[in-house]
Amino acid sequence: MKVGDLVRYALQEHALFWWGEDGVDYYELQANGGKYSRESVRKVSARYGVSRGILRNGPLPREKTEKDCDLGAEGIANLVNQTILEWPTSTVERAEFVADLADQANEDGLTKGRQISAFSKLVWFVRPECWVLYDSYVVNACGINASDPRDRMTSYYAYLADNGFEDDCHAMRGILEKSRFFQSLWPERILDKALWIRGAKDTDAQWQGRSRAFRKALGQSIADELADVAEDLNKVVGNSKLLTG
Repeated sequence: MKVGDLVRYALQEHALFWWGEDGVDYYELQANGGKYSRESVRKVSARYGVSRGILRNGPLPREKTEKDCDLGAEGIANLVNQTILEWPTSTVERAEFVADLADQANEDGLTKGRQISAFSKLVWFVRPECWVLYDSYVVNACGINASDPRDRMTSYYAYLADNGFEDDCHAMRGILEKSRFFQSLWPERILDKALWIRGAKDTDAQWQGRSRAFRKALGQSIADELADVAEDLNKVVGNSKLLTG
């Protein structure tokens, strides 16, 4: 798949989910001071398919908890909200910090195993700048083969840092901010979607069909700007080591 097409597909996928769901969740959190509640933890984690790893009764036996109790989500909300006050400066240090949160949740009996991917997703809505989601697709796209889950996760973020992730985000942000319809989008999530598409290994023909349908759904004026913004983004990241590696 050509990088220009990859960037266009990634832009459209981020726009689709941002306008439909992610943006709503993000601004609802902002209205709550940027903090999670147990309800918002459940909402976001369920939408991303990681809710089952959060134990509703937390460390307590099931018979000891009340019907409407959700100790797991409540405890995770408290852990993720720590990032509001404490957030490392480098991508790799942030990965270690998020992995520590996942380890802590597991040790506290809030999760079933180490839910690193879930924490990477939840944290993004609190700290979206220069942070992305972590899952098996993006790891596959980057060719990371570490066997230990934590090592695999931190290796992924190290790969991002070593291949111009923050510089790419900065360059892309300037283009988005000048657009009419795409100002609220995040370059981090466009890069994330691009790597996800590469890792998912769907065919270019499949994405072409989805892209045509999406442009029709947008209407002509927004579809035209999407094409223009994608072209401008490709000019600044078309040779990115992150997307061509």
